[in-house]
Amino acid sequence: MKDKHLLLLNRQLTELDKIGSNLKTKNEYSFGVNAWKSSTISVIERIFGTESRKIAEIEKITLGRSYSMNGPDLYHLETVKETGRSIIEACIAEIEILGVPEQRYDGIEKGINLTVVQSQSNQQKIKIELIVSALREELTGKQLAEIQDILDESADNQSKKIKTIDKLKSFGIDTLSGILSGLLTNPQIWGS
Repeated sequence: MKDKHLLLLNRQLTELDKIGSNLKTKNEYSFGVNAWKSSTISVIERIFGTESRKIAEIEKITLGRSYSMNGPDLYHLETVKETGRSIIEACIAEIEILGVPEQRYDGIEKGINLTVVQSQSNQQKIKIELIVSALREELTGKQLAEIQDILDESADNQSKKIKTIDKLKSFGIDTLSGILSGLLTNPQIWGS
């Protein structure tokens, strides 16, 4: 995957060098800068996520223009190329040194993210914001605190499980039904 990301970024460097030399865009004010910015933003979003500061840096790039009374106007293409090149080269260096960033699911659809890390301990992490959200909707602050106190105890997990079940039962069937229905009807669980 690292090689593919580097290939995409190197292509953007090649396209950057072509700005101003394409006959089709030579007579346009943008000289192809806007097209390059759009495609570069797409690549950076794919690699670093939609919230990456690199996107804002690319968006800030503007083609400067100096007006001349004695001849043609001057466009500051080299400034655009220099700025773009430094951003892309920083992206390449980051990937080469630190590796490909962990994929961020920051688009419109959000669901439960399950990450399985294969190592000697076979750790599994589950994002549980949906469960916590369902609990917050149905439980009072005092009830949430009681559950949190049980979970914070230094007892073994089996003991915590039994105490948590007993505590949830004490809140009543209506509360438990509300929590379960909140989870089951959440569109993020089903990916729709």
